[in-house]
Amino acid sequence: GKLPTATLIKGKVVRVGDDYALQFEGAGHLKLEPSPRLDPSRSAIVVGAWIDPTVSKGVLLAIGGETTGLSLYLKDGVPTFAVRSKGKLTLARAERRATAGRWTHLMRVLETDGRIRVWVDGRASGDAA
Repeated sequence: GKLPTATLIKGKVVRVGDDYALQFEGAGHLKLEPSPRLDPSRSAIVVGAWIDPTVSKGVLLAIGGETTGLSLYLKDGVPTFAVRSKGKLTLARAERRATAGRWTHLMRVLETDGRIRVWVDGRASGDAA
C-alpha cells in the first residue's frame, strides 16, 4: 500500500557523517497524514528512532488523542512509552536515560496482547501490561 504523506514542520534535514537526520526545536515535528496503516488497533506496532537529544524532555512520537492513542517521549531523559485506551493511561519507562551528545536507539513495541515495552540500544529496558 501507499505510505502516508509527511510534512516537515519547523524542522530541518541535517547531515550526520554519511547519513541524514531530522533536527527539531520547540514545536518542530513531522506530521503524517492519517492512514489505516497507522491504526494501532489492527496489529502489533513497532516504532524505532535514533535520537541525540539536546534537551531532556520532548515528544518523539504521538498517534491518536486523549481517549485512545500512543506516544513515545523523554521525561527527565527517560524514554517513556504511553498508551491510552478508552481513557486509561499505561506507561512503560526505560531503565536508562538518553543523554545529549550520544546517539541512542529507541524502540517501542505494542504487542497484540496489550503488553508494551521500551527498548534502548537493542535491550528491553521497561515494560507494562
